Amino acid sequence: MESQNNKNSYTCVLLFKEGANKTNTQLLTFSYAQFLKKLGAIDIRAYNKSSYTLAYPIKKSTKVKFIEVSFSIIPEALNLFTRKLRLDESLLRFFLTKND
Repeated sequence: MESQNNKNSYTCVLLFKEGANKTNTQLLTFSYAQFLKKLGAIDIRAYNKSSYTLAYPIKKSTKVKFIEVSFSIIPEALNLFTRKLRLDESLLRFFLTKND
């Protein structure tokens, strides 16, 4: 088992296409949380930030669903997580930041 001292805290913001309904968005968020757990993440929290209109379009979409996921994980596992995010076609963009 990994020591918690080796884990850093991160926040990942997920922008889904407007067409993604709330149930699909919640299922995807749960799927990502389960994947993070398999990678050894702890303190996983997800917040649904509702729908927003963007200042500029991303892939021709101006309205998005916004989910924020926070977790603690070893930095080496982030590559697998971001690879999974890049393969999701319903995900317009994601932003991963390290918390201080």
